[in-house]
Amino acid sequence: MIRQALLKRKHPDLRFRHRGTEVSRLEGISDAVFGFALTLLVVSLEVPKTFDALMTSLKGFLAFGVCFAVLFQIWTRHFLFFRRYGLEDHVTRMLNAALLFVVLGYVYPLKFLMSTFVDVWSVGGPNLISKSIREEQLPQLFAVYGAGFGLIYFLFGLLYFNANRLADQLELTPFERLDTRWQAVQYMSISVVTLLSVLLAAIGGKTMLRWAVGSYALIIVAVVVLSVLESQSRSRFERHQEM
Repeated sequence: MIRQALLKRKHPDLRFRHRGTEVSRLEGISDAVFGFALTLLVVSLEVPKTFDALMTSLKGFLAFGVCFAVLFQIWTRHFLFFRRYGLEDHVTRMLNAALLFVVLGYVYPLKFLMSTFVDVWSVGGPNLISKSIREEQLPQLFAVYGAGFGLIYFLFGLLYFNANRLADQLELTPFERLDTRWQAVQYMSISVVTLLSVLLAAIGGKTMLRWAVGSYALIIVAVVVLSVLESQSRSRFERHQEM
């Protein structure tokens, strides 16, 4: 398993003492769900029988690559959380179950959206969209996609808030507590920005669709601002420790 291979590699996390040193049953079933989600993204489960069929399958490979990268990034965040905290309490189990449920529901909107974008970009035909989706349905697509994306980050935020709640039990250092709180705030901020995009797409319809798509740029702004604030907070903490 990928988790086991990563556990054997010596890449110390300077921020945290890793408390999850073994792959738990909770992580095991999570890996199975992520693996199933990747299976749902596969261009075709059937080996092409003709060259034309092969070329058709390859056209969808770029969209598959983008979706794979998105899911792998979510898995990496999941891996990091359980390495740092090693939690298996009731709240963590429930939040993890909800996260896996949303990931599975998020797969098809992600695949459909990326496939449509890649097809339009590669072929460049507006008529291509009409075959798979009508123009008036685009706001609904972005609303569904945004809801899944936002929920994933919201649940990650809750996982970190729960870890902060159990800080004494986990024996987190003051620095680890600080970083845990900032991680929770960052995930929640991303989910709030995504909620704005969902509202613009769901309520504004076609007239607000560009704003709904463009609002995702605010995620970069939020992450940069929070990273600066976190860095300043960490510097103040380090100066206080030296006194």
